[in-house]
Amino acid sequence: MRKSSAFVCAFSSGILICCAFPPFGFGFLAYIALIPMLYVIKSFTPRKVFFLAYFSGIVFLGLSLSWIRNVTWIGMILAVLVLAIFYALPFVIACVLRKYSLTLGLAVFPFAVAGIEWVRSFDQLAFPWMALGNSQTCYPMLVQFADITSIYGVSWWVVLINVTIYILIKKRSSGVFVLSGLLFIIPFTYSWIVMHRSPDSSH
Repeated sequence: MRKSSAFVCAFSSGILICCAFPPFGFGFLAYIALIPMLYVIKSFTPRKVFFLAYFSGIVFLGLSLSWIRNVTWIGMILAVLVLAIFYALPFVIACVLRKYSLTLGLAVFPFAVAGIEWVRSFDQLAFPWMALGNSQTCYPMLVQFADITSIYGVSWWVVLINVTIYILIKKRSSGVFVLSGLLFIIPFTYSWIVMHRSPDSSH
């Protein structure tokens, strides 16, 4: 992959993630938003992946947090620059592990995203509403499992969908196809049960 193509991938991911969040609210875009960056992970060194992912994060966060400029330009710039570091770290972790096994890197990636989002939540610049899982608030029939996993479990699920679709694009496997279907069927089934469950009469 050429560097110019890599920057297009990074930019595309940033734009797609931004559009998955309000006010755009195209939450389904989050299911494919990270795929361009997964190609970058496979093609470059961890250092280059960090800078490309950091650029992607600046695109995403710069657009999503642009409203802060109405309060303070310096605060907006600081928030974007710092949060983009957290955004980039999971990609670097996956890239480092890719040296040993691409499968390992892809398997750890969803956990890295969710884990770093959780760690970030303790920082003064947490911006918890920017967790990837919050892009799914418009789909209550899919994310009721958040009552068990919290928003970070939803982020893990969204990233796993990206990874599964990426693998499906590269290798059309019936097993991966079934898995991608189950990633929607199981959450939908659980959400349907929760939303149609009768209220506890004891409360």
